[in-house]
Amino acid sequence: ELERRLKDVSASDGLLKTVVKEVKDVEGAASVVASRGTSRHLCEYSFELQYTMTRVQEAAEAAEGKAATIVCLGSLSYSDVTASKASGMVEVGGVANKYTTDPPPAEEPIVAASIEMLKLRVLQELEQFDEELKAKKV
Repeated sequence: ELERRLKDVSASDGLLKTVVKEVKDVEGAASVVASRGTSRHLCEYSFELQYTMTRVQEAAEAAEGKAATIVCLGSLSYSDVTASKASGMVEVGGVANKYTTDPPPAEEPIVAASIEMLKLRVLQELEQFDEELKAKKV
């Protein structure tokens, strides 16, 4: 379920569009534990997301069937995703970005901002997954 959700993640800022192309190395577990009438939702997992970042096409270009220009390729490695004991919300530990193909130097700031936007969208999906887990009956 988590893998399917993450595969659908994308982010666009109007200039660049970043799309998750593959979810790899998903490891970990999520469970519900009931103790003394209180349910606790535990999760701990790690995964890698491979992404493609392209320029947003004009409608005319897309209609002509022109392929979008690739700005860079890379991966985000999430090494420590857990449920916070204090807040009950999802906490993301280490996230490492690695470029497979480097972005043009002049575009590095906007590429970095687009990657941060993708991380935010991933966090939103993780939180929705956690909410669905919490809604399940023990």
